[in-house]
Amino acid sequence: MNVTDCPGYTLGSLQESDIGLTAQLTLAGPACNAFGLDISDLTIEVTYQSLSTLHVKIYDTANQQFTIPESVIEIPVAPTTSYLGSSDLVFNYDATPFAFWITRRSDPDAMPLFDTRASSLPPTPIPPSNASDPSTAFDGFPLVFEDQYLQVTSALPYGTNIYGLGEIIASSGFRRDIGTDGGVGTIQTHWSRDIQDPVDENM
Repeated sequence: MNVTDCPGYTLGSLQESDIGLTAQLTLAGPACNAFGLDISDLTIEVTYQSLSTLHVKIYDTANQQFTIPESVIEIPVAPTTSYLGSSDLVFNYDATPFAFWITRRSDPDAMPLFDTRASSLPPTPIPPSNASDPSTAFDGFPLVFEDQYLQVTSALPYGTNIYGLGEIIASSGFRRDIGTDGGVGTIQTHWSRDIQDPVDENM
């Protein structure tokens, strides 16, 4: 149960359109099967929905994994206007190992809004945030897409206001500790434990 050896993915078969792009992601090495079985073939769809909305969807190419039906969460229809060159949000990517980051066209030198590049994340391994629970340690940050486990990690801009995150209750208040102003930061893992919202614990 260690993601250190998980290979991540490689991007290929990229197709661009007026509204975004579609590409295939292939497992970049031997499966690690850390918490389930690695899914070897994924599809990523990026859609520029408006001047200020960008939709990124990563799913198993075979469509065998459960996804919430559109009858429950309605997805906007594909735009009829191209926002590819005018949207304030810009999708950037590295092909191998696959990583992506989203920046603002209006402020390209600012920290990305979402950033999965290993170079933007803390060095690993990160020791357990709870010394008595080694499962709260982080061994690495590759993209992991398994039949029972999903890991996508992003760096966040300094001073970001983050609230919610899966109805987590924290003794520090609603705003997540992001590691500035003397804080230690927040490592938040979501597990389906089917219990009431715990305080200062993973769900």
